Amino acid sequence: MRFASIVVLMILSVGCGGGGGGGGGAIPWIPETPSSSWDGPVNEAGYPDVAGKYSFNTDEISFTGTNGEEGVIPPLALSFQLSQTVNQLLAINSAASTIPGFEVIDSNDLTGNIDKSGDFIMNQITVAEMDSILGTSTIHYSITGNFTPTGWDGDYVYTVFNDYYNVTWTYTTTFTGDYLGPLDD
Repeated sequence: MRFASIVVLMILSVGCGGGGGGGGGAIPWIPETPSSSWDGPVNEAGYPDVAGKYSFNTDEISFTGTNGEEGVIPPLALSFQLSQTVNQLLAINSAASTIPGFEVIDSNDLTGNIDKSGDFIMNQITVAEMDSILGTSTIHYSITGNFTPTGWDGDYVYTVFNDYYNVTWTYTTTFTGDYLGPLDD
């Protein structure tokens, strides 16, 4: 099995989601988001009210590495709990799990903002070590797209840089998801 496939299987098992800790930095690639026109409820500040539970289902995920490696991996299915303060968003992968041999060293929350048309962008950075892979891997997640009153869709892009192998892999796909209901109190 190729190295990038091993890395992605470990990372997808954990999935992106909220996590404590500091961190931050520039995202190496952010796709353009399509424009939409929000026609659902808005909060007091006039931004779309999108807090709630959402499914998150990707298409196949294509990857390329700076070492020339490329391929396609199977789709991913997650669920997110999305909270909102004015136009600021916080997404937590409600099914995130830990797997043996995968240790998160540092991670910030998956956060971003929404504009008044329903377009949004959210980012997260996670640093991890994996028992079966030498070095440390830094993962930059980016989710962009738009909300409708019944769900969300857009682009899911993440990069993985491994400092031992000095290789960066970029994974790209699209996603769709349904609004599943309000957050539990």
